[in-house]
Amino acid sequence: MKTNYFLYILLLASSVIAFSCGESGTTAPVNSGQLSTDYLKRLEQNSEGIYELWVSVETGLEHGDNAYRTLGRFNIGTSGGLVDASGNAFNVNAGKVANLNMIEDGLITIESPGDNDTVPGNIRFLGGVKSVQGSSIVIEMNMGYSEILGTIASQFAAAEAKYLLASPTTGDTLQFNKGVWFSQGTSGTPAGLTLPSIPDTLDWTYQAYVIDSRDSVNLIYNIGRFNASNEADDYHQCEFTPPAASWQVPGQDWIQPNCPASLTSITDLNNGFYKLLITLEPRFETAVNKPFYLKLFYGTITPSSYGTVKTLPNFNTPLSFIPTATLRLTTN
Repeated sequence: MKTNYFLYILLLASSVIAFSCGESGTTAPVNSGQLSTDYLKRLEQNSEGIYELWVSVETGLEHGDNAYRTLGRFNIGTSGGLVDASGNAFNVNAGKVANLNMIEDGLITIESPGDNDTVPGNIRFLGGVKSVQGSSIVIEMNMGYSEILGTIASQFAAAEAKYLLASPTTGDTLQFNKGVWFSQGTSGTPAGLTLPSIPDTLDWTYQAYVIDSRDSVNLIYNIGRFNASNEADDYHQCEFTPPAASWQVPGQDWIQPNCPASLTSITDLNNGFYKLLITLEPRFETAVNKPFYLKLFYGTITPSSYGTVKTLPNFNTPLSFIPTATLRLTTN
């Protein structure tokens, strides 16, 4: 009698194990994912934030932020690989989506320091729609996606940057070597930049800098941020006050003594030691003397006479600086 009882228990346990593995005797399918990136660089998490990977899932509601599911936060490690917020190897959390076929598109955002909500932040960095390749869902992401910069990204390679040395806020042409402006004439017109305008609805902006090549890490001078080629930038701290003239183009005069107070004063931009840089920046980024890594124009300010219009080399021809990413999701 006892033998039959133990045999019954053994058969019951075996049937439970078989049922838990499914009718075919195999475990339930599990989603897996791989993310590869090009030209993404490491972020300083305390000031610049961290990358986050998202996919949208079709719902009965209008496609909005609530349709997105996070697949994890990541950064670029010191060796170039993808790491999580703690510095460990990054793994795509593909289990966040029950049915991969319901995915519509994907995004990579930069989440600002302290932002821990469950919807994508405003700095949408890369994006793309899904494609089906065999048994995999593949999303090729770039900055030209409509949710990111759209057609603006494609215009960077053809854009031009012309500038001259001048100090219009003083009205003194003898001090022309103390200022730099993105203009093609000594009256402030026409504008020297042909960058596409960035609408206020996008959380990206342009920023210009002067860098002293004798200490390119510490001697970085903010010219200001701007959204269009024919508008003044947002920084005027070191200009002459009250100004003799105000040009409606980005630029800066370094006339005020000991300005900015934390840096060595600029006295001669015409000495061949200074470089000029224009970047694409996240709006929330607060380190105004630390350029973001998306360089648009970069080059040395070559010595010249007053009124000489010079060209700043386009840094992204071809579009080698534009970051991209590929997300591949599979049900195993």
